[in-house]
Amino acid sequence: MDFQTSVQDRNLIIWLTGEVDHHTSEDLRLKIEKEYDRQNARHIIFDMSDVTFMDSSGIGMIMGRYKAIEQQGGQVAVYGVNVSIGKIMQISGLHKIIPVYDSLEAAKQALR
Repeated sequence: MDFQTSVQDRNLIIWLTGEVDHHTSEDLRLKIEKEYDRQNARHIIFDMSDVTFMDSSGIGMIMGRYKAIEQQGGQVAVYGVNVSIGKIMQISGLHKIIPVYDSLEAAKQALR
């Protein structure tokens, strides 16, 4: 698992690469929390374009960010979801809570 971040209009953009699973989720969660606080961001947008696998730990990590950000008045969005990750999001019900967009621009527009 690898990730990169940037901040655009108080949106913390997180580009994930590889597998988001029980081996990587806790470390990823800690790094995201630290970066979110450091950047004084309001929202988080996950780019899932290069995610090849996600298990329940990955779902939990995203759900945890959603709960934490929501308590601070922010929102979480996702874009770039491939077919297999989309199925996982549907089965878990995550797509009902966290909106999925086709592009970064669409996600940023929705979070204004």
